[in-house]
This record gives sequence, C-alpha cells and structure tokens, in this order.
Amino acid sequence: MEKPRVTVEQTIPGLAAEIYDDEDHFMKGRRLENVAWPDEWLSHPMFEQVLFDHVQFTQSQLERLEITDAILTNCDFSNCQLEQALFYRVTFKNCNLLGVNLDQAMLNQVTFENCRLDLAALSRLKTKQAVFKGCSLKSASLTDSQTLKVKFEQSDLDDLLITGTWLKNIDLRSCTFEKLSIGEREVRGVRVTTEQAATLAALLLGVRVD
Repeated sequence: MEKPRVTVEQTIPGLAAEIYDDEDHFMKGRRLENVAWPDEWLSHPMFEQVLFDHVQFTQSQLERLEITDAILTNCDFSNCQLEQALFYRVTFKNCNLLGVNLDQAMLNQVTFENCRLDLAALSRLKTKQAVFKGCSLKSASLTDSQTLKVKFEQSDLDDLLITGTWLKNIDLRSCTFEKLSIGEREVRGVRVTTEQAATLAALLLGVRVD
C-alpha cells in the first residue's frame, strides 16, 4: 500500500473557497482545518497534496471528486453524493461517511482507518488496493463492485448487503458480523473463522451448528 505523498511542510494554510477561484476547480498544497463546507454542489473538484482536518462536507454533492495524495482526519462526509469519485493515495482517519454515495468510485491505494461508513452505498465500486481498518460498515451496500484488492481488518460488517460482488480470497476473519445479506455465489472462496462459517451456513442454508 502506497502512502499519500504529502507532508505538513509541503502545504500552507488555505480556505475552502479557493477551489472556486480556479477555473478548473483545482487546489494543491493546502491545509484545510476546521472548515464548515456543507450543502455544496460542485462538479469535478480536484485536490492534490492537501491535508484536511475537521472539514465538514455534510450533504454536499461533489460529482466526480478527485483527491490525490491527501490525508483526511476527523472529516464529515455524511450523506454526501460522491458519484464517480477518484481517490489515489488517500488516507481517511476517524472520518464520518454515514450514508455516503460512492457509486462508481475508484479507490486506488486508499485506507480508511476507524471510519464510519454505515449505510454507505458502494455500488459498482472499483478498487486497486483499498483497506478498511477498524471501520463500521453496518447496513452498507456493496453491490456490483469489482473488489479486486480489498482488505477488511477488524471492522464491523453487520447487515452488510453484498450482491454481484465476488469475495473470493477476501479475508473477513478479524471482522465481526451477526448477519450478512449475501448470496451463495458471492460468498464462495471468502476466508472466515469457524464461528463465522456457522453463521453464514445458518443464513444461507438454514443450517444450525450446535
């Protein structure tokens, strides 16, 4: 996993409004801290080498958002519309992505650490190395997605909906769930504990293991 190529020394303090000053809606080399930026609508904004700290994007519509070489800490993307977003070498730490829409998003070298993605829509997701570590994805939906290189580590996957997404070789052994909404085809080849296997057998086949 490649880390974001950005440091504090490479950035200067900035304002969210600067994105509107550039004709192409491009921002580079800034630190955005304690910014409230809710209910915004912007098409194809681009951020490169930016440090986000306590930035609130709540309920914003950021169509085709591009973020490259960035670290986002304690940011709020709850109920945001981020269709066709592209994240490359990006780390999300302690962020709230409750109900976020990431339909057709591309995740390349992306890490989510201790983030909340409950009720997130991860439809038609494309991934090239993505890690969800210590995250909550309760009642999220992972549908028709090309999960080529994804890791779920110590995450809560309870009631996660998985359809049209193959989990072959995906390791869920460190994760927790009481229920998964998943079909027999999608679950083939997934790596689970004995206890998780019993749970899946009960859900899919009605088998009870005592």
